[in-house]
Amino acid sequence: MSTSNRELDSKAMKVLFVSAEVAPFAKVGGLADVVGALPKELVKLGWDARIVMPDYAMIESSGKYKITTIAENVPVEVRPGWVKPTRVRLINHNGVKVYLVGTDEWFQDADRSETIYRVGIDQYLYFARATLALPDVLGWQPDLIHAHDWHTGFVPVLMRESEPEKWEDVASVFTIHNLAYQGEFGIDILDRLGLSHELFNSDKVEAYGRVNFLKSGASYADAVNTVSESYSKEVQTPEFGCHLQGLMIHLADQHRLYGIRNGIDTAVFNPATDPEIPASYSANEVSGKKACKKALLKFIGMKPIPKAPLLGIVSRISSQKGLDLVIKAADTLFDMPCQLVILGSGEPHLVESLHRIAGAHPLNFRFFEGYHEELAPKIYAGCDGFLMPSAFEPCGLGQMIAMRYGTVPIVRATGGLRNTVFEAENGFVFENKSSAEFSDAIVRFCDAYASLSLFSKIQSTGMHTDFGWETGAKKYIELYEATVQRRVQLGEKSA
Repeated sequence: MSTSNRELDSKAMKVLFVSAEVAPFAKVGGLADVVGALPKELVKLGWDARIVMPDYAMIESSGKYKITTIAENVPVEVRPGWVKPTRVRLINHNGVKVYLVGTDEWFQDADRSETIYRVGIDQYLYFARATLALPDVLGWQPDLIHAHDWHTGFVPVLMRESEPEKWEDVASVFTIHNLAYQGEFGIDILDRLGLSHELFNSDKVEAYGRVNFLKSGASYADAVNTVSESYSKEVQTPEFGCHLQGLMIHLADQHRLYGIRNGIDTAVFNPATDPEIPASYSANEVSGKKACKKALLKFIGMKPIPKAPLLGIVSRISSQKGLDLVIKAADTLFDMPCQLVILGSGEPHLVESLHRIAGAHPLNFRFFEGYHEELAPKIYAGCDGFLMPSAFEPCGLGQMIAMRYGTVPIVRATGGLRNTVFEAENGFVFENKSSAEFSDAIVRFCDAYASLSLFSKIQSTGMHTDFGWETGAKKYIELYEATVQRRVQLGEKSA
């Protein structure tokens, strides 16, 4: 059906989400949470939203999901002469159809979330082709394809360059979850996909002499969005643009760049029903939080210090997340006094410093390296404050989860942190990447903590704030409808 004659009925529109990670099946970061939660909210609003992701071995081996095989040995042509027999499987999860595509060569060696990202690029070239083969298998054509982060950057490219007639009526949105990760490879990528070297130019897939997957997706998509309003402005600056600020400015000038703040799944992150925390509580009855703090201190083997707040971090251990500031401020923080528990893994030199500090301050600090599924919810529920002194933060989910659990965030004013945390209202904020400013924010937090009425008010404000996906989903619907309309207009111009 020609787009020029299509009736744009949002209740009937179909969207296919494409992502390398999707919660709860495979999760490394916030990307998985977003793709796991947003389609569910769209389905509630009457949309036909579906997801395609790689068929990781860990999904079946977990034994948690009912998986149905839809097709086997589907010939996916990565390029002429390079065909991969593909299986397509289905999980119905929370009303959303989640399709798993894969072969025995790729994805089947991923036995846990930490192993889903492998060195090399062939698996993502294949994944892009398999995604675009899926509608024929299903007999279901989306109105819009929503691709996420650099691993899916060539999906919009292939839609326009490989099979333009097949996809001319289908719009595309590309979401940048973190501009710092771009996926840069040699020009042979075009050969591996059977595409012309003519695409290797600054208007299309090339950036600084490399094929850049994120730039490719952003250049070809009908619309591009970042995961907070502030980050959409920041990526247009040299400080946060990661050498692509020129493209971001160009997209903004074309009215193709948007910012929509992420939400959290409030059914999952709910202290009243969370089975992973030792006591339940709510925004209207917070008494159970004291039991959660007591249980957390016992779990991590730390004796409480009278009148000292317990602070927490659940994060990748990196300078981006501000762990260098935490290390610089540690002595000051412990002298206040505060207690601190950190869970995460990442940059070796920072990890080594945290282990050293833990050894030097056994009464004040515990560091757990790696991902501990049982400990993370206990930190959110059991701590008094939550630290996110990020150098940059496209959106951040930790501060919203923390507030949901009555844990007051102390953050740097950047990206989505700027859009969600407000000084002395629901948290504490500092402006510059400075250990002195960071320490001052913690002092203000401690002063509030010493005043039960003031701290309770700040805590209550955070717990009563709605960080669910309903508002964000409605903004995405506006974006989708505008993007499909733009695709309609392009079709009318070319007719």
